[in-house]
Amino acid sequence: MKTEPDKALLKEPIMVTLPMTMIEQEANEYGNVEFDSAKEDVGYTNKWYFYNCKYDITNNAVFKMPMTGDDGKWKYGFIGFGMVAALGCAYIILNSKNYKKRKHRKIRN
Repeated sequence: MKTEPDKALLKEPIMVTLPMTMIEQEANEYGNVEFDSAKEDVGYTNKWYFYNCKYDITNNAVFKMPMTGDDGKWKYGFIGFGMVAALGCAYIILNSKNYKKRKHRKIRN
């Protein structure tokens, strides 16, 4: 299933069983019921049976975490700095070995 961009998709379907049964207090708390189309089981269960129900389902927007100024790419800067430092150390070590060889050649000549 697909949904609109930036909207939440229900993970599970909503199952509604008809008739919906409620006591009068539950129906009043629910607030979106029509007693005109309901039937009351007087004397046995004292529940109201609702055959015509309206169930509101909203398609809420997806909650996005607020950004705090970082996009998560700081680690690439550390990796780049580490590579530059390693290459710089390798250059200094190799250059000092070559410098000793060049100095030794100058002395022999």
